[in-house]
Amino acid sequence: PSAREAQAFTAMMEDSLAEDRHSPVPGLVHRYPDRVLMLVTTQCASYCRYCTRSRIVGDPTQNFNRREHEAQLEYLRRTPQVRDVVVSGGDVANLPIAVLETFVSRLMDLPNIKDIRLATKGLMGLPQHFLQDDVLKGLERMAKKAHERGVDIAVHTHVNHVSQVTPLVGRAVRKLLDMGFRDVRNQGVLLRGVNTTVNELLDLCFTLLDHGKILPYYF
Repeated sequence: PSAREAQAFTAMMEDSLAEDRHSPVPGLVHRYPDRVLMLVTTQCASYCRYCTRSRIVGDPTQNFNRREHEAQLEYLRRTPQVRDVVVSGGDVANLPIAVLETFVSRLMDLPNIKDIRLATKGLMGLPQHFLQDDVLKGLERMAKKAHERGVDIAVHTHVNHVSQVTPLVGRAVRKLLDMGFRDVRNQGVLLRGVNTTVNELLDLCFTLLDHGKILPYYF
């Protein structure tokens, strides 16, 4: 292949979901008519080998700043058909809670936004973060404003094996549900030797429900 073809193939492999091609402004992916993915940070506490954003995660030179957050919000203002927003990264747990709360609060101020999902593997990997007083207060204010504005707010986490559903994870999830988050859902990845048998998957799903109060969403 030519150098240009090789470069195009490498780019396709790095961005297997073609997020860059569907990105009208930096950090915002608009693939489906009524929903968008908003990347508010490229920083993450986990470096999963199957991450579809490994091309940017952990690179401080690719991080999103206030100017880019403003451009994302402005795009939503002029695109009223969007009602569903996934706030991800990186990991939203890597943002200071004051920054995350401000961003999500401004999302709720947009009349077309009715559904907000916060994506974090940190809820599984470091549930202690979500049990800190300042984080709990920030999340509670988000849940309260969502209720007042008629917006559904939820958390999506990332559990692959039953052993990751620890008592602290369950405690953090109950806090979120008690303060008014619609639900906490799990997006898992099928991994050879980890969760590929029927019994392993059933064990994980039932443990998520019974001990974590987490709704199995998809694999």
